[in-house]
Amino acid sequence: MNITQYNERRDELSALLLEVITCLEEIDSKYKNLDMSSLKEASQDIAAIRKKVYEDYYKIVLVAQFQGGKSTSFNAITGGSYISPMGNGSIKCSAAPVLAKSVVNESEQGVTVYMRSTKDLAELLSVSGYCDVDLTSTENVDINKAAWQEKFDIWRQNPATIFEKDDERDMFFVAGFILEFYNHPLVQGYLQKERFDISCEDIVKFAKFPNGYLVKYSEGGPSAFSAEEAVYAFVKLIDARVQSQYMAQIGASFVDAPGLLANTYDTRVTTDELVDASAVWYLLGAKA
Repeated sequence: MNITQYNERRDELSALLLEVITCLEEIDSKYKNLDMSSLKEASQDIAAIRKKVYEDYYKIVLVAQFQGGKSTSFNAITGGSYISPMGNGSIKCSAAPVLAKSVVNESEQGVTVYMRSTKDLAELLSVSGYCDVDLTSTENVDINKAAWQEKFDIWRQNPATIFEKDDERDMFFVAGFILEFYNHPLVQGYLQKERFDISCEDIVKFAKFPNGYLVKYSEGGPSAFSAEEAVYAFVKLIDARVQSQYMAQIGASFVDAPGLLANTYDTRVTTDELVDASAVWYLLGAKA
Protein backbone atom coordinates (compact mmCIF):
# COMPACT_ATOMS: atom_id res chain seq x y z
CA MET A 1 0.00 0.00 0.00
CA ASN A 2 1.38 3.41 -0.99
CA ILE A 3 0.70 6.80 0.63
CA THR A 4 -2.14 7.66 -1.78
CA GLN A 5 -3.93 4.38 -1.10
CA TYR A 6 -3.38 4.78 2.63
CA ASN A 7 -4.87 8.27 2.61
CA GLU A 8 -7.91 7.04 0.66
CA ARG A 9 -8.53 4.23 3.15
CA ARG A 10 -8.06 6.59 6.07
CA ASP A 11 -10.54 9.08 4.59
CA GLU A 12 -13.05 6.26 4.12
CA LEU A 13 -12.65 5.23 7.74
CA SER A 14 -13.08 8.83 8.88
CA ALA A 15 -16.27 9.19 6.81
CA LEU A 16 -17.71 5.98 8.30
CA LEU A 17 -16.94 7.15 11.83
CA LEU A 18 -18.58 10.50 11.11
CA GLU A 19 -21.67 8.68 9.81
CA VAL A 20 -21.90 6.70 13.06
CA ILE A 21 -21.55 9.89 15.12
CA THR A 22 -24.31 11.56 13.09
CA CYS A 23 -26.63 8.59 13.56
CA LEU A 24 -26.05 8.58 17.31
CA GLU A 25 -26.77 12.30 17.53
CA GLU A 26 -30.01 11.87 15.57
CA ILE A 27 -31.47 9.29 17.94
CA ASP A 28 -34.50 10.94 19.54
CA SER A 29 -35.16 10.90 23.25
CA LYS A 30 -38.53 9.22 22.51
CA TYR A 31 -36.72 5.92 22.87
CA LYS A 32 -37.33 5.76 26.59
CA ASN A 33 -35.40 2.58 27.20
CA LEU A 34 -32.17 4.00 25.84
CA ASP A 35 -29.52 5.45 28.11
CA MET A 36 -28.91 8.81 26.40
CA SER A 37 -25.86 9.57 28.53
CA SER A 38 -24.22 6.36 27.33
CA LEU A 39 -25.00 7.26 23.73
CA LYS A 40 -23.42 10.67 24.24
CA GLU A 41 -20.30 9.10 25.72
CA ALA A 42 -20.12 6.65 22.82
CA SER A 43 -20.40 9.50 20.35
CA GLN A 44 -17.57 11.37 22.10
CA ASP A 45 -15.38 8.26 22.11
CA ILE A 46 -15.90 7.69 18.40
CA ALA A 47 -15.18 11.37 17.72
CA ALA A 48 -11.90 11.01 19.61
CA ILE A 49 -11.00 7.95 17.54
CA ARG A 50 -11.83 9.83 14.33
CA LYS A 51 -9.55 12.66 15.40
CA LYS A 52 -6.78 10.23 16.28
CA VAL A 53 -6.86 8.79 12.77
CA TYR A 54 -5.37 12.07 11.59
CA GLU A 55 -2.96 12.59 14.45
CA ASP A 56 -1.09 9.71 16.06
CA TYR A 57 -2.77 6.47 15.14
CA TYR A 58 0.61 4.78 14.87
CA LYS A 59 3.68 5.14 17.08
CA ILE A 60 7.00 4.84 15.25
CA VAL A 61 10.20 4.67 17.30
CA LEU A 62 13.49 5.77 15.75
CA VAL A 63 16.35 3.48 16.76
CA ALA A 64 20.06 3.80 16.08
CA GLN A 65 23.36 3.67 17.87
CA PHE A 66 24.69 6.74 19.66
CA GLN A 67 25.27 9.61 17.19
CA GLY A 68 23.53 7.54 14.51
CA GLY A 69 21.48 10.34 12.95
CA LYS A 70 18.18 9.82 14.80
CA SER A 71 17.63 13.42 15.80
CA THR A 72 18.43 14.71 12.30
CA SER A 73 15.88 12.31 10.77
CA PHE A 74 13.37 13.03 13.54
CA ASN A 75 13.54 16.79 13.01
CA ALA A 76 13.11 16.34 9.25
CA ILE A 77 9.99 14.16 9.54
CA THR A 78 8.42 16.52 12.09
CA GLY A 79 8.61 19.44 9.69
CA GLY A 80 12.19 20.63 9.88
CA SER A 81 11.93 22.20 13.33
CA TYR A 82 14.71 21.86 15.90
CA ILE A 83 12.56 19.70 18.16
CA SER A 84 15.05 17.03 19.15
CA PRO A 85 18.53 18.29 20.13
CA MET A 86 21.35 17.11 17.88
CA GLY A 87 24.82 16.18 19.14
CA ASN A 88 28.19 17.36 17.95
CA GLY A 89 29.78 13.95 17.55
CA SER A 90 31.48 13.97 20.93
CA ILE A 91 28.79 13.53 23.59
CA LYS A 92 25.32 12.11 23.96
CA CYS A 93 22.67 14.73 23.34
CA SER A 94 19.23 13.48 24.36
CA ALA A 95 18.76 11.93 27.80
CA ALA A 96 15.02 11.28 27.55
CA PRO A 97 12.69 10.21 24.72
CA VAL A 98 11.28 13.05 22.63
CA LEU A 99 7.78 12.30 21.31
CA ALA A 100 6.28 14.28 18.44
CA LYS A 101 2.75 14.00 17.12
CA SER A 102 0.87 16.03 14.57
CA VAL A 103 -2.28 17.83 15.68
CA VAL A 104 -5.14 19.08 13.53
CA ASN A 105 -5.77 22.37 15.30
CA GLU A 106 -3.07 25.02 15.56
CA SER A 107 -4.25 25.87 19.09
CA GLU A 108 -3.28 22.38 20.26
CA GLN A 109 0.39 22.86 19.42
CA GLY A 110 2.79 22.91 22.34
CA VAL A 111 5.42 21.05 24.35
CA THR A 112 4.96 19.27 27.68
CA VAL A 113 7.80 18.07 29.89
CA TYR A 114 7.21 15.01 32.11
CA MET A 115 9.57 14.61 35.07
CA ARG A 116 10.84 11.34 36.49
CA SER A 117 9.07 10.07 39.60
CA THR A 118 10.94 9.19 42.79
CA LYS A 119 10.63 5.55 41.72
CA ASP A 120 12.13 6.33 38.30
CA LEU A 121 15.08 8.12 39.90
CA ALA A 122 15.64 5.28 42.38
CA GLU A 123 15.74 2.85 39.45
CA LEU A 124 18.22 5.08 37.64
CA LEU A 125 20.42 5.14 40.74
CA SER A 126 20.22 1.36 41.08
CA VAL A 127 21.44 0.94 37.50
CA SER A 128 24.33 3.19 38.51
CA GLY A 129 25.18 0.93 41.45
CA TYR A 130 23.29 2.73 44.24
CA CYS A 131 20.52 0.31 45.17
CA ASP A 132 19.43 1.52 48.62
CA VAL A 133 19.08 5.27 48.21
CA ASP A 134 16.04 6.73 49.96
CA LEU A 135 15.48 10.02 48.14
CA THR A 136 12.81 11.03 50.65
CA SER A 137 15.50 11.14 53.37
CA THR A 138 17.91 14.07 53.17
CA GLU A 139 20.27 12.27 55.54
CA ASN A 140 20.32 9.16 53.35
CA VAL A 141 20.93 11.23 50.23
CA ASP A 142 23.85 13.03 51.94
CA ILE A 143 25.41 9.71 53.03
CA ASN A 144 25.26 8.33 49.49
CA LYS A 145 26.48 11.64 48.11
CA ALA A 146 29.56 11.46 50.36
CA ALA A 147 30.24 7.87 49.28
CA TRP A 148 29.83 8.93 45.64
CA GLN A 149 32.29 11.80 46.10
CA GLU A 150 34.88 9.48 47.63
CA LYS A 151 34.63 7.16 44.62
CA PHE A 152 34.79 10.12 42.25
CA ASP A 153 38.00 11.40 43.88
CA ILE A 154 39.58 7.96 43.39
CA TRP A 155 38.45 7.90 39.76
CA ARG A 156 39.83 11.37 39.11
CA GLN A 157 43.27 10.32 40.39
CA ASN A 158 43.32 7.14 38.31
CA PRO A 159 40.29 6.53 36.04
CA ALA A 160 41.42 3.04 35.01
CA THR A 161 41.05 1.72 38.57
CA ILE A 162 37.27 2.28 38.78
CA PHE A 163 35.42 1.66 35.51
CA GLU A 164 36.16 -0.87 32.82
CA LYS A 165 33.70 0.64 30.34
CA ASP A 166 32.64 4.18 29.43
CA ASP A 167 28.97 3.37 29.99
CA GLU A 168 29.71 2.54 33.64
CA ARG A 169 31.35 5.94 34.01
CA ASP A 170 28.41 7.65 32.28
CA MET A 171 25.91 6.07 34.65
CA PHE A 172 28.11 7.03 37.62
CA PHE A 173 28.09 10.63 36.43
CA VAL A 174 24.28 10.66 36.11
CA ALA A 175 24.01 9.29 39.65
CA GLY A 176 26.20 12.16 40.80
CA PHE A 177 23.82 14.67 39.25
CA ILE A 178 20.82 13.10 40.98
CA LEU A 179 22.49 12.99 44.40
CA GLU A 180 23.85 16.53 44.02
CA PHE A 181 20.71 18.26 42.78
CA TYR A 182 17.71 16.20 43.90
CA ASN A 183 17.02 18.48 46.88
CA HIS A 184 17.83 21.71 45.03
CA PRO A 185 14.80 24.07 45.10
CA LEU A 186 14.78 24.48 41.31
CA VAL A 187 14.79 20.74 40.66
CA GLN A 188 12.27 20.07 43.41
CA GLY A 189 9.98 22.69 41.89
CA TYR A 190 9.98 20.82 38.58
CA LEU A 191 9.62 17.40 40.21
CA GLN A 192 6.63 18.49 42.27
CA LYS A 193 4.88 19.79 39.16
CA GLU A 194 5.40 16.36 37.56
CA ARG A 195 4.49 17.87 34.17
CA PHE A 196 4.52 21.40 32.74
CA ASP A 197 4.42 23.20 29.40
CA ILE A 198 7.36 24.94 27.72
CA SER A 199 8.07 26.56 24.36
CA CYS A 200 9.65 24.61 21.53
CA GLU A 201 12.73 26.80 21.84
CA ASP A 202 13.22 25.68 25.45
CA ILE A 203 13.32 21.94 24.68
CA VAL A 204 17.10 22.03 24.54
CA LYS A 205 17.22 23.09 28.21
CA PHE A 206 15.46 19.90 29.27
CA ALA A 207 16.71 17.33 26.77
CA LYS A 208 20.38 18.00 26.05
CA PHE A 209 23.52 17.32 28.01
CA PRO A 210 25.37 20.51 29.08
CA ASN A 211 28.02 21.90 26.75
CA GLY A 212 31.51 20.65 27.51
CA TYR A 213 29.93 17.95 29.65
CA LEU A 214 32.68 15.33 29.89
CA VAL A 215 35.60 17.70 30.37
CA LYS A 216 33.78 19.89 32.85
CA TYR A 217 32.45 16.91 34.81
CA SER A 218 35.81 15.15 34.87
CA GLU A 219 37.49 18.22 36.32
CA GLY A 220 34.93 19.36 38.87
CA GLY A 221 32.20 16.75 39.23
CA PRO A 222 28.49 17.65 39.46
CA SER A 223 29.16 20.75 41.57
CA ALA A 224 30.83 22.31 38.52
CA PHE A 225 27.37 22.64 36.95
CA SER A 226 24.36 24.74 37.78
CA ALA A 227 20.97 23.30 38.69
CA GLU A 228 19.64 24.56 35.35
CA GLU A 229 22.25 22.46 33.52
CA ALA A 230 21.48 19.37 35.61
CA VAL A 231 17.68 19.41 35.16
CA TYR A 232 17.91 17.22 32.04
CA ALA A 233 18.87 14.23 34.23
CA PHE A 234 15.46 14.41 35.94
CA VAL A 235 13.33 14.55 32.75
CA LYS A 236 11.41 11.44 31.72
CA LEU A 237 9.72 12.52 28.47
CA ILE A 238 9.38 15.51 26.14
CA ASP A 239 5.97 15.54 24.41
CA ALA A 240 5.84 17.89 21.40
CA ARG A 241 2.61 18.55 19.49
CA VAL A 242 3.20 20.12 16.09
CA GLN A 243 1.57 20.54 12.70
CA SER A 244 3.57 18.45 10.26
CA GLN A 245 2.33 17.50 6.81
CA TYR A 246 4.68 14.50 6.79
CA MET A 247 3.32 13.00 10.01
CA ALA A 248 -0.24 13.92 9.03
CA GLN A 249 0.12 12.00 5.76
CA ILE A 250 0.78 8.74 7.54
CA GLY A 251 -1.12 9.44 10.76
CA ALA A 252 1.80 8.57 13.02
CA SER A 253 3.62 9.89 16.05
CA PHE A 254 7.40 9.58 16.20
CA VAL A 255 9.71 8.94 19.14
CA ASP A 256 13.37 9.91 19.19
CA ALA A 257 14.69 7.61 21.92
CA PRO A 258 18.17 7.80 23.48
CA GLY A 259 20.87 6.03 21.47
CA LEU A 260 21.23 2.29 21.72
CA LEU A 261 24.34 1.04 23.51
CA ALA A 262 25.35 4.53 24.68
CA ASN A 263 24.96 3.15 28.19
CA THR A 264 22.90 0.58 30.07
CA TYR A 265 20.11 2.91 31.12
CA ASP A 266 19.62 4.60 27.75
CA THR A 267 19.40 1.20 26.09
CA ARG A 268 16.73 0.20 28.61
CA VAL A 269 14.76 3.43 27.99
CA THR A 270 14.88 2.81 24.25
CA THR A 271 13.76 -0.82 24.50
CA ASP A 272 10.90 0.23 26.81
CA GLU A 273 9.66 2.53 24.06
CA LEU A 274 9.53 -0.44 21.69
CA VAL A 275 6.98 -2.30 23.80
CA ASP A 276 3.95 -0.37 22.53
CA ALA A 277 5.43 0.79 19.21
CA SER A 278 3.45 0.18 16.03
CA ALA A 279 6.67 0.15 14.02
CA VAL A 280 10.39 0.65 14.47
CA TRP A 281 12.54 2.71 12.14
CA TYR A 282 16.12 1.46 12.27
CA LEU A 283 18.85 3.76 11.01
CA LEU A 284 21.73 1.57 9.91
CA GLY A 285 25.16 2.83 9.01
CA ALA A 286 24.27 6.47 9.51
CA LYS A 287 27.80 7.39 10.60
CA ALA A 288 29.28 5.94 7.41
